[in-house]
Amino acid sequence: MRTKAPERIALAVTLLLIVAALIFSPRRNGDGKAPLEFLRETGQKQLECVIDFGGPVHTSKGLVYGYTYWMLREWSRSARIPVRIRIAEARENYLDSLVEGSVDLVAFPFLDETPPIEGLEATRPLDSVCVWYVRSGARMELRALNRWIAAQDFSSAHRKYMKVLNPWKRQTEASWLSPYDEQFREWGQRIGLDWRLLAAVGWQESHWRIDPQSRRGAQGIMQIMPATGRRYGVYDLIDPERNIEAGARLLAELKRSFSNLDFVLAAYNAGGSRVRSYIRYAELHDADASDWEEVAALLPQLGRDSLYLADTLKLSHIGYGETVQYVRRVKSIYREFRRICPNPDERSVPDPPAQ
Repeated sequence: MRTKAPERIALAVTLLLIVAALIFSPRRNGDGKAPLEFLRETGQKQLECVIDFGGPVHTSKGLVYGYTYWMLREWSRSARIPVRIRIAEARENYLDSLVEGSVDLVAFPFLDETPPIEGLEATRPLDSVCVWYVRSGARMELRALNRWIAAQDFSSAHRKYMKVLNPWKRQTEASWLSPYDEQFREWGQRIGLDWRLLAAVGWQESHWRIDPQSRRGAQGIMQIMPATGRRYGVYDLIDPERNIEAGARLLAELKRSFSNLDFVLAAYNAGGSRVRSYIRYAELHDADASDWEEVAALLPQLGRDSLYLADTLKLSHIGYGETVQYVRRVKSIYREFRRICPNPDERSVPDPPAQ
């Protein structure tokens, strides 16, 4: 018996609705709850998370900020819940902000006895490093968080984040340097620089910490200024992957301007315009302006000449001493990293080449 046309149309519409529901329905996590059900019903599209280790116990051992950031990102990927992670600012009480609802989760130092806080609940400890506070009765279930934490094996990550490398004490060779080797390797290959040199710059700038911010506003592992980050489309300088990307792209830009590695490092520290002024000063004295050591040797004299050469060199402040030390320091760290983590064809570790 043939189906009538109206019935066929109704059946087709029903099938389309079922397919659409399957395609467009939100994915669900292991508890059967849709990810966005974890968010406050305010129209926001991500959880606001703060890492706050500036409270009663400040932990300086290991890369605790980077480790906690990694934990939050791992949970975010596992639960398929978008998060925005911030580092706590001084003189702000983010536990109060959590109670008030302006943030959704606060990572706080682990204490032997986690103090009860009215209106908040704490997760079980994450590798004895931190606990995560959420609001009591929040739709982001504490039980789901605790179940995820209990299922994690933190041993591998603990080794890389909490047993921090000291390049002056490591005696034996190793296959890794930092928790961010993958990013250093990727961007080193992209820009044509040894990844261990990128790692050396990151160590000199921040010891691979994501939380430092300089007085001028430089942030993160590679100490990137916000304006520099924006130039490369990087707006979250706390994110270690994006911060390393911005640092690598800045080094690549400087590499195109200064073929000599010493000048590239000097420009990373002092800025390209200042290094060009140093070069012009060397040229005024008939020195070899392509040799950083010869240029650096003239810089103390530049300090004395800066007043009457200000118009010529366009320099308002002479900070050559820091830059000279910076270049030497990064090259020394790079040499140590090559010793610690050699390529298969490296049997000895000469000084890093100037070009």
